[in-house]
Amino acid sequence: MVQANFLECIRETIEAELRPRNKEVRVRVQGSDRKIASTQGALSGAAISARAQIACDELTVRAEIIWSIIQRCHKSFGSEREDSLLADLQHQIHEFVSAEAVIIFNHVDGGASAHYPTQLRTHIDDAVTVRRNELITKLKNEARFYVQDIKHPPKADLGGITILGNVGSVQTGDYAQSHIHINADGGSRMVEALERLRAAIVGAAEMTSDQRDGSVELVNDLIVAARAPKPNGPKLLGLISGLASTIRTVASLRPAWEFVRDNARMMGIPI
Repeated sequence: MVQANFLECIRETIEAELRPRNKEVRVRVQGSDRKIASTQGALSGAAISARAQIACDELTVRAEIIWSIIQRCHKSFGSEREDSLLADLQHQIHEFVSAEAVIIFNHVDGGASAHYPTQLRTHIDDAVTVRRNELITKLKNEARFYVQDIKHPPKADLGGITILGNVGSVQTGDYAQSHIHINADGGSRMVEALERLRAAIVGAAEMTSDQRDGSVELVNDLIVAARAPKPNGPKLLGLISGLASTIRTVASLRPAWEFVRDNARMMGIPI
């Protein structure tokens, strides 16, 4: 079984990385409510659906962060080869993702459901529960792959270097090339995040016209790159880094930018 201090390390790391996100979630909810209330009324079904979507998106990002933390801690503590590893990993996934689902629901719902028509009162809770179960199932399978890779590591390629997991830049000799190996499965999520950021940039009053135009052009380039069958990691990193220099200074864009950043990290792009 996993030692108590090991689990405490995971809990502390999760707290440090995820608790600051709570304020950002509330800001996104407030912005969504204001936007929908201006056209459809404060108690519309669209408002509660938007809250549910914010909750599910946030839980998706947090689940990936949790899995990344669990893997890092297991590798550092060197307990990978224990017979109970898979069961331990799956238990931790269930515990930590379930806890975050409750936290996110409390911030997104905030008691609002009680004021909605009866048929809408459980909509956010139901949506979060479904997404939580989907993510737990997905990550439990990821844990199976992780354990199998540990037990049966792939043979090294004599023609190069094999690196397990997401990798930043690697230099291997005087004339070697740097590479970023990314998870292309996250491309669709990245496109969605970029489209949200683009919409936020268009409406950002704090930016000059030139800043908006330049940033939108970079986002368009990023969307094209993210949609590629085999996304080019270095190209994506370069474009995102260029975009960040402007976006990070605009307070109203911070939630949308951080959603892009988190999805980039999930794809294996170091930001």
